[in-house]
Amino acid sequence: MTSELTYRVYEDKDLPSVLKLWEEHSGWGAITEEQFAKWYLNTPNGRCLIIVATDDGDEIAGQMVFIPTRLTVNSKEVKAYRGSAPILHPHCRQININNSNHPAFAMIKKGIEEGKRRGYQLTYSFPAQGWATLLKAFPRYGLPHMNVALFDCFSIDVEAYNNVQSNLTFTAILNQPFNNEYDELWENACTQFPIACGVSRNAKWLEWKLGGHLVFECRQLAGNNLLGYVAINKKSGLIVDMLAETPEQLNQVLHAVLAFLKQDKSNTMVAKNITGMLTPATIAALKNIDYKKENYTFGFGCYLFESSPLAHETEISNWYMMPND
Repeated sequence: MTSELTYRVYEDKDLPSVLKLWEEHSGWGAITEEQFAKWYLNTPNGRCLIIVATDDGDEIAGQMVFIPTRLTVNSKEVKAYRGSAPILHPHCRQININNSNHPAFAMIKKGIEEGKRRGYQLTYSFPAQGWATLLKAFPRYGLPHMNVALFDCFSIDVEAYNNVQSNLTFTAILNQPFNNEYDELWENACTQFPIACGVSRNAKWLEWKLGGHLVFECRQLAGNNLLGYVAINKKSGLIVDMLAETPEQLNQVLHAVLAFLKQDKSNTMVAKNITGMLTPATIAALKNIDYKKENYTFGFGCYLFESSPLAHETEISNWYMMPND
């Protein structure tokens, strides 16, 4: 593995080398061709933009993935990328991260260049806390200014939950198809919550993103209308997504899910505590629910590829965000 690297867009011939990089240097372990195709080639919005770093023998020394998403920004759809899965060969990690020529920065620059060409307007990510200071210094490395924020983690003891009477009932659906009710739920939430900026949660996107998680639907007793949902990682207990039309209904939805889990005897959940990202939206959802803060911090960052009227609209304070976005 030489230190002379070239940065380009992934090609199908790179698959064996990329899978080898995952297996040996990702820290997450190996993935299959099927997993790679599902996660990165067959998303609801098309193929991911995958940037690879290659040496002079065309061996893959690094990869960075930009997942195509659609944001709803003041009722308008905007093409965006979620940056994820940076993997580097150990030789690349020997380069000082404060060096503007570091492969990680080079892959981001290449991604921005290609993203602009494809008509995308911004990238967002959920970086580890340790990267926050570095991300704020992006302009020093020839990258756009990145808005960065940190959010606390909340934890709810399900057994200690004080059951609150609710006019909701709900059915747990596990990996079932999402229907057009979810499209309507998102559209209504954008105007009634309201949501100024957020990843568009249509049924097709939710089917792809929430597969494998526990998804709890919440419905009115009268009329059986879908009022909201909560998606939870079964093993960790992390709320990866939740939504309702209004903050008040989101609170009711979360109460209903906690009431069900407290009474559940079938071990639907492996985790005993429910955790989540403490944002303005989730603070509203936690009304009359006892929780504590955990010693963990979520990071979030977003940056526009160039000057745009979206600068104000996409400020972090305007985002409706969940960890699985």
